[in-house]
Amino acid sequence: MSDCPNCVSHDTMEPYRLRGHGHLRDFVIAHRGPTGFAVPYVQAYVKLDDGPVVYSNLDGVEPDESRIKLGIEVQMRIGVVKSIDGVDFVGWTFHPVEKQP
Repeated sequence: MSDCPNCVSHDTMEPYRLRGHGHLRDFVIAHRGPTGFAVPYVQAYVKLDDGPVVYSNLDGVEPDESRIKLGIEVQMRIGVVKSIDGVDFVGWTFHPVEKQP
């Protein structure tokens, strides 16, 4: 579907490739979640360098507010989002970028 969600114009949207790199804008630590989500986990809003703000899980960090810093550099990657009965469900998550010394 390529209809515009803002003006509802038919067939006006075009694909735009995002690089998946950005900075952590906001987060919350979930201590309860839907079936299959290992708690606690970090839900995050990421401001992409390409412009939009996206919502996803943040992995590769301890789910501890004192250890997560706003503004850290993150990169999108594929990761396990949840597991149900031994089946892993994968999706896009964000992971902190490791700085080279």
